[in-house]
Amino acid sequence: MLNFIGKYLSQIESSVNLKKPFAWLYAVIAILNLLNPLLVLYTAVVGNVFSAPAKWVVFFVIMWIVMAFVALVSFMLWWDRKDKVSLYAKNDKDEFVITPVVSHFVQTFGEWVGTWVGVFGFAMSLFGLIFGMSGARMDGPIVGLISAGGILGLILFPISGFLIIVASRFLAEQFRALTAVANNTRK
Repeated sequence: MLNFIGKYLSQIESSVNLKKPFAWLYAVIAILNLLNPLLVLYTAVVGNVFSAPAKWVVFFVIMWIVMAFVALVSFMLWWDRKDKVSLYAKNDKDEFVITPVVSHFVQTFGEWVGTWVGVFGFAMSLFGLIFGMSGARMDGPIVGLISAGGILGLILFPISGFLIIVASRFLAEQFRALTAVANNTRK
């Protein structure tokens, strides 16, 4: 019995076992990004979006195409990073092994959110303006479809997306730097 516990404890202390679950998590998030536009399309069909006035249908179709594009980019981001997360848990002899892996997750998550905010927010504002749906004048039957920002959104969404990416990378680098200093100081 004690031998089993010893093996279990050595396994959870090993960074090797941290790599695989994070790679699986990245793969699941990647696949969920591909499924997201399909779920939105299904919800739109069930919600009779395509029986709305033509302006709303065209707006929905354009935004769905943008969503599908951002979802594909997001899929590729998470799928690419699932193979790279193992590089962040480098040495089983280091005392601090999870922090670099979590920092990689923080960085990837921030890049993902920043991409959605920057690209989808910009597109929502742009096409909202083109179709006359900006601000609070949303009077159509598509529940939950919001064209936030108008002209201000054309500027703020890309800047916000960029700042989210920068902030997440900054935090991730700080975590990795602190871990490197701590691991090297111990040696």
